[in-house]
Amino acid sequence: MRGLVTRCLVKEAAERPSPDQVLIALSTLLDAHYGEEWLPADFAELIKASRREH
Repeated sequence: MRGLVTRCLVKEAAERPSPDQVLIALSTLLDAHYGEEWLPADFAELIKASRREH
């Protein structure tokens, strides 16, 4: 989590993660800790679709 927060606070906006990258990073962290069931199904599907695009 610290690495994600650090990247979000970088001075140069172009070097910060995009909102999609933040969501993917958070979902990965939470999935590792709680499993994939912590999100409502609609949100989980949006994240999976975003992962397929990137």
